[in-house]
Amino acid sequence: MRATEADKAEQEAEIAAQRARAERAEAQKHEAEAQMHDRGLADDQLIEEHERDRFAPVTGGNGTTDADRTDDGVTRTDAEGRPVADDTTAAHSDSQYEQGRQDERVEEERTPRT
Repeated sequence: MRATEADKAEQEAEIAAQRARAERAEAQKHEAEAQMHDRGLADDQLIEEHERDRFAPVTGGNGTTDADRTDDGVTRTDAEGRPVADDTTAAHSDSQYEQGRQDERVEEERTPRT
């Protein structure tokens, strides 16, 4: 009787270990996919095949956006061939930041300190 219980316990332990390995493998897979997305290597997976035509106007049909293209319509890429953002986007963002800082200074000057 004890031998049967021991066998059963061993089998349950093996099943639990297999489940743990499967969950670990799934977590590692998700981590690898997330790293690919972070590096921009799997952006094509963000849009499903049946949605490609719908999003083509904003992705250029190949996963790039309008901000990734130069004035002549050519997509700029980095050394690894990934699309890079337009420098004017960063400049615009910087100017908005500076405008916000200036607005804060003006507001501080208007508000009396207590």
